[in-house]
Amino acid sequence: MKQDTHLFLALTLVVGMLAAGAYAPSAQAMDAPIVREIYTCSFNEGKDMDDLMAARDFYLKQMEKAGQDPATAFVWVPYKVAANFDFLWANNQGSMMEYAETTDEFNASPEGKAAMERFNTDASCTSSLAMRQQIYQADGEMTPGADGAVINALACNYNHGRGPDDLTDITSHIARAVGSIDLDDGSAGFISVPTIGAGPNTRDVYFYGVSDSMTSWAKRNMALQASEEYASLGRHFENVMDCSSALFTAQRVVPPAE
Repeated sequence: MKQDTHLFLALTLVVGMLAAGAYAPSAQAMDAPIVREIYTCSFNEGKDMDDLMAARDFYLKQMEKAGQDPATAFVWVPYKVAANFDFLWANNQGSMMEYAETTDEFNASPEGKAAMERFNTDASCTSSLAMRQQIYQADGEMTPGADGAVINALACNYNHGRGPDDLTDITSHIARAVGSIDLDDGSAGFISVPTIGAGPNTRDVYFYGVSDSMTSWAKRNMALQASEEYASLGRHFENVMDCSSALFTAQRVVPPAE
């Protein structure tokens, strides 16, 4: 992975609330945005996920040796999507300043350089930044199985004449739909807007929903479709955006899941 930024791989793609139904019965106000460091990666020849996790373990040891705190990180693996990459890796940073300071510290340390060199032997990546906000959190607890969580991603471009000013109305409409779904499954929903480093084919905005299993995802999706708001929400999306959907499996890799 030849990149000049902290940690090593992954993500952009955001998510599908509409198709995913990753909403919660208890809607909360959108929190402040965080910085999402995104790497889109393909394994080098002969490498696989076991090699990636071994590189992750080496990275954590290097960060401990350097006295640096690693960012919380997640890996997404394509499941139902025509993807030209093997996985996405995302690092969460609380703010742009936090991202900048930790990146400088990482890049300046011999431990950071050693960790990046190790990652580069396993995967080749491109990177970008996005601003991500959590817009919903369902009551209950999410308990992903051995295969990890299920991500339903919705990648969207604005229709002609539409733009970021339309997002507030969309998220408010989602809130009404979410409030009608009575499932305490711990599912969460997010919105992500690409910023620095996004390529020419990057979508304008991504939505994504996180569920602990395919069964939970299907139950929430069906509950959304049965809600009174579903038809009008679908029309609202079609009026404002042109979207495509996908499914991924995902796991938290830093800190390692217990």
